[in-house]
Amino acid sequence: MRRWMILFALALCLLGPQLGFAQTVAPPAEVEPTTPPPGPVEPLAAGLDDGMEPVVGAPLDAKRERPKVDGVAKRVTVAEALLWVPRVLLYPLYLVSEFVVRKPIGWAITTVEKNYILPKLRHYTTIGEKDGPGVYAGVDPIARFDTGFRPAIGLLFWAERLLPDTELRLGLDTDFVRNATIDAQFRAPIGEKLVLTPLIRFEQRDDFRFYGVGPDSLEDDESLFFRRKLHGGVRADLLAPSPGVGATLMTEVSSNRFDCSDDDENDICGPDGVVDTADDRLQADGFVDGYELLRVTARIYADSRAPRPASSTGARAEVFARWGQGLSNSETHFIRSGAEGALFWDIFQQRVLGLRVLAETTVRSGDVPFAELILPGGSDTMRGFSRGRLHGASLFVASLDYRYPIWSLADGTIFVEAGNVFDELSDLEVDALRGSFGFGIRTVGSRHASLDLLIAAGTTRFDDPNFGLESVRFSIGTNWGF
Repeated sequence: MRRWMILFALALCLLGPQLGFAQTVAPPAEVEPTTPPPGPVEPLAAGLDDGMEPVVGAPLDAKRERPKVDGVAKRVTVAEALLWVPRVLLYPLYLVSEFVVRKPIGWAITTVEKNYILPKLRHYTTIGEKDGPGVYAGVDPIARFDTGFRPAIGLLFWAERLLPDTELRLGLDTDFVRNATIDAQFRAPIGEKLVLTPLIRFEQRDDFRFYGVGPDSLEDDESLFFRRKLHGGVRADLLAPSPGVGATLMTEVSSNRFDCSDDDENDICGPDGVVDTADDRLQADGFVDGYELLRVTARIYADSRAPRPASSTGARAEVFARWGQGLSNSETHFIRSGAEGALFWDIFQQRVLGLRVLAETTVRSGDVPFAELILPGGSDTMRGFSRGRLHGASLFVASLDYRYPIWSLADGTIFVEAGNVFDELSDLEVDALRGSFGFGIRTVGSRHASLDLLIAAGTTRFDDPNFGLESVRFSIGTNWGF
């Protein structure tokens, strides 16, 4: 065995240069011998430069700062510094959004993505190929829940390319008691700049609410009523040659009928449950006999923002007008107009701060049914209140929003709003406004539907001696439509 080891060592010495070991066995060229320092050898000092005193005896486990190798000091940009302004102002909402909503939902979405749950479900709920030829269609579940309203569940059927470049959406939801909604829309491009969308919708609910008209309505005056509405129309969307500029014209006819609800305590008809009697809780124009109405709405808008993922810094402006004429009652007619302006600042990688101001007023020349008044609330304006909490002929709202990406599938938003309805826009006073604040999450990426979550609160008027929270709202549901 010893002979084999000796032969193996000789072979390495002979074949080393050919096998790439020359640099390890060959001595370095022209290396001058050094004289070892006299006396005992001190422990090794790391990181010495010329002129530096050695540090002797440093513990091996001492934590050292990671060396900088690029020669560039870390800088904080102005945008990153200013990003702390909305973080500090909205920190309480951010805590709830981050640890109560984002992280749990983030865990759920991550689990869904890791296990390929959506592609597996999509395999069984769709036919055709998204980017292929022929019809691409499917069925999605839809649901909605809003504080104070009964929840509803249903299905959304959608189909693309039934005709070239067209899309059909048909939705149905119900609470399996009395409430139901059926909605159908068909989107058909006409050329490159015009899109026509015929639509028809039937809805009946007995948990709609009415609190009175004007800026002084009270939460304690809540009254529930039943409404059945059937309306149909056509929307035309025109895209101008310039990017971000367009117009919308919509014509629709509706039939509206009202009745008492099934709520014994808050029924708008009072304890006797009979329409138009002395014990009715509130009087509402257009409630007793119902009405048929023709409405025409026109909008013109301009938006300077480029599509994502480009920077979202920019501005948006919109003007709109609506004309309404009663068909069953010629005394019902009105004209409503308004304008909206918004500025957006992309502070850092789609962390966008937005300021929006909306003003709207109604020019009344006849009877205006209460259901045709301006109704802030819901998912667009004064989000701390349910839709229908405020009824008025005029509206003013100013809002500050901070929108930020949560995942590739969802965006988060934190908002603060101030606004109210008025009989006339000239009645606007800062003390008469109400507050609204909260946060929400909306999924992105799907062309057919998004899942929206909202947690918000609304306040009494600013001049109320007992100023405080008036409503707390939680809403989650499927938002769909063109």
